[in-house]
Order: sequence, then C-alpha cells, then structure tokens
Amino acid sequence: MVPTRAAHPFWMYDELTATPPALDRAVNPSEIERQQRAAIGRRLAQAHTVYLTGCGTAYHAARAGQSFLRDFTDGQVDVRAAQAFELTHYERSGPGPDDVLIVLSHSGLPTATNAALARARAAGAYCVTITGDRESLAARNAQAVVDTGYGEVKSFAYTISYSLMLAVLADLAVHTLAALAGERGATALLGAQVRALPQLHREALALDDRVRALATRLAARPRWIFAGAGGNYATAIEAALKMQETNYTAAFGMETEEVLHGPVAALGDAVLVVIAPPGAGRQRALDLLRAARILGGETVALGEAGDAELESGAGEFLPLPACPEALSPAPYHVPPHLLSYWLAVARHTNPDLMRRDDPRYLDARKSYTL
Repeated sequence: MVPTRAAHPFWMYDELTATPPALDRAVNPSEIERQQRAAIGRRLAQAHTVYLTGCGTAYHAARAGQSFLRDFTDGQVDVRAAQAFELTHYERSGPGPDDVLIVLSHSGLPTATNAALARARAAGAYCVTITGDRESLAARNAQAVVDTGYGEVKSFAYTISYSLMLAVLADLAVHTLAALAGERGATALLGAQVRALPQLHREALALDDRVRALATRLAARPRWIFAGAGGNYATAIEAALKMQETNYTAAFGMETEEVLHGPVAALGDAVLVVIAPPGAGRQRALDLLRAARILGGETVALGEAGDAELESGAGEFLPLPACPEALSPAPYHVPPHLLSYWLAVARHTNPDLMRRDDPRYLDARKSYTL
C-alpha cells in the first residue's frame, strides 16, 4: 500500500486536480497512438456487437462508453456494457468471432475482468484493453492496448482513472464514427468537442469551493440518492460508489425514472442529486426535484450554466459548461467526485484507503480475491 496521508489534501485530491493535464495528453495522442486508435475504431465499426466490461469504477466507465459509441454513431453500432463476472458466467450470446470486447481496468489485474477477457479470446473475439498498466495481465492478453497514460495512481478511489477512461472511450467513439461516415461534418465536430474535454474538466473543477461548502453543510446526512438518465446513469452509479468508498454514507445511484417508482418514498429523508444536462432526461429530473421539495428533502441539481428553471427547482445548483448531452458524462462526473472527497474530509474519513487502515476490513479483504 502506498504511504497514506492523515489530512487534506489526500492523494485523491491531488489526482482530481492533476486530471486536466492528463486529459490533455489522452485526447492529443502521438501520431502512432492516433493511428492505433483509428484502427481500433475501424474494428468497432465492423463488429457485429461491441461489448465493454470491467468491475467497479471500470464497469461504470464501460457503461459510459456504451453511451458514447451508441450516441456518437446514432445507433449504428450495436454495443453492450456488461459487468465482468456477469459477462463471463451469465452472458449466453457472446462475445464471439464477429465481436469486439473492450476491457477496462486501471491495474489490469481483477480476476473477473481477466476471466471475461480469456473467454472472449477463446471464442475468437477481437479484444482491446484500456488500462493504466500496459504490462498487466489484461494488457498482455489483448490484441490491442490503449494506455490511459497515468499509471501511478495512489488513491483507491481511482477518480483520475475514471476520467481518463471516459476520454479515451469518447475518442474511440469518434474514430468509430469516422470509419462509418468519414472525417468531415459530425465527425469533425465531435472530435473537436472531445479535444475540449480538458477545458470542460477545468471548468467543472472550478466548482470546488461551492461543492466543499455544500459538503460541509450536509455532512451529517446519512442517505444520498443520485439520479441520471442516458449516459448519465453511469454518472449516478459512479457517484454512489465513490460515496460508499470514500465517506461511507448510504448512497444509491439510480436511473432518473426509476427513483419515481418506489424510492420516491425515501426522498423526504435523503439528499437527492439529479444529473440533468439538456436532453430527454432533464424534464423528468425537474419532476423528481419538485416531488423531493414537496417532501422537504434536500436537493442538488447538476445542469448547464444558465438553466434558470433547473436552478430554481433545486436547493443547490451546480452549473456546468455547455456540451452535447452525448458527451456530458465526461464533465458531469466531476462535481460528484469532488462531493465525495469533501464529505470524506468533513466526516473525518480517509478517501484514499477504502478502510484498509482498519484491521477488520483488512481481514475481510484477505478473505477473497479480486
């Protein structure tokens, strides 16, 4: 285990603030790397089905990648995200010889992820690993490797890994569209928007002081619900995982509509965070905010700067820079990552360790293999 820190700034905070320059490198690769990504994009465009897999944060990145490939190509690519254990043991139809599997893992070590990779290779699928360690087992066993470019992660929250995986997946989705439709028009526009991700990330990080104040005010609240639709369902479940890992609150990530089908009964007792960029899910987010406020619940909304209706509908509004809904999971996950960090600071937990400083949790961790 890496040397830990006892107070702010923890390693997680350093990695949050180090993300924009790392994104600059990720979306502006060398010519050799760019050509490799273009070749992978051609494979994705030709595949019968593209599968994406991983565990934990990497699985959430896989779900965001599914939305990038689906939305950037307007549904021309059949793409499915599946958790690695589920893909290995319960997925009946693939991946097979005509398919591509994209494996996501920062370390390239998880047993379930490597089992999914081994099964796909044995079935004849073309396998791509996106990782922070190109010498790892998952990298060695894939036909192609995309290195996120940041191997020395010190916080087990893996926030920088998530951001970099999303950037690489968005770039691969642009290359896939180029293979389908050529380099002009929508492809060129989306490519420019992906290259703008570092700046979008910087603008999202500029909310740091506001998020810190929010976390300080709500530090004693034990239950949180994060709601997102489309690609931002991945943002919601990633946000909930970060809360569980870093500050140990009871946090739930849900699809926006699903919150209204049962969990609405808990809205008066929970902090509701809606992730609502312009798009189909925004109106339903407004309905959800209205219900929560009638029940007296705390509400937070993430939306595009200047969205007066969303701002007036929430107790707290965190404005994010304009970007297409299809790309929004990339900047919109930043405030929830900051929130989980500052809640850890306010609740006096170490966001880097996932309780590895507690002997009970160390013993529990030793009882199984990841």
